[in-house]
Amino acid sequence: MRRAQRRREVTGLVGVLRDLAQKADRMTEASLRHEFVQAVREFVRQATGYEPTVLLEERVLRGHSDARLGGLVFEFKTPRVALDEVVGRCLGYLRDYREEGLTARGVAYNGVEMALLSETGAEVWQGRAEDGATLLEAWALLLALRVVDPQHLILTLGFPSPMFQDATN
Repeated sequence: MRRAQRRREVTGLVGVLRDLAQKADRMTEASLRHEFVQAVREFVRQATGYEPTVLLEERVLRGHSDARLGGLVFEFKTPRVALDEVVGRCLGYLRDYREEGLTARGVAYNGVEMALLSETGAEVWQGRAEDGATLLEAWALLLALRVVDPQHLILTLGFPSPMFQDATN
């Protein structure tokens, strides 16, 4: 049976983001990033049957973005860092990606609050992370599997990928 035909139970991100907010002040930035990215990755996998490729600490013109899933760029900090500072860093990465020819949307997250940024850097939404979970889910479904460069094309659609295997069976 093809993946697209299977019935799936999809667990949304609201509960995950609520749980992360309750323990975020006791977490490191790395563990916060890991749990958040894994939750988004699992959400996309449950909803589509395909796992997005996660790129961590990807080099851009002026630094390293925390994570990228397709056309979604993530910047993470702990709750001790104001969301405005996290947004500023994420905007810088979006600008760097645009200069490199890659269009992406941004997610700035500090363990409690989240901001969602358009391709141009406009703030689309900001507030408690769990309140923005539905919009993040929509963005993840639209953008996390998006092919954005040749390397990503091979990882997503190349011979060993699940998408290639499903298409050829």
